[in-house]
Amino acid sequence: MSESVFEDVTIKWGKESYTIKASEIMGVISRIENHITFLDLQSKNPKMINMARAYGEVLRSVGADISDETVYNEMFKDSTMGQIQNAINGLMYIMIPPEHLQKKTPVKTTKKATRKKASRKSG
Repeated sequence: MSESVFEDVTIKWGKESYTIKASEIMGVISRIENHITFLDLQSKNPKMINMARAYGEVLRSVGADISDETVYNEMFKDSTMGQIQNAINGLMYIMIPPEHLQKKTPVKTTKKATRKKASRKSG
């Protein structure tokens, strides 16, 4: 089995932290893109409902018991343009392979997700 081009990503939602394993990132990206594409995220006006659905998919993929409706509602609590940009960047952070991340990160914001190099399994 070849080593993943991705690294583990830890996301925070509320007081909880969840880790997406490197080997699961491609599946998560597929679920994200069922709702919003990478190009949509780069547009001037990505649809909030599609971002909420994508985040709901990400959170459920790592075990969170959350509805898209709850995610959508939370996106508007104390909403600022910076927070909306963080939501966009968070999804893009998951989608971009780490070796390309520094070349394409659109805006520097507070960290919502962190990467950890996946351990290579032998056998």
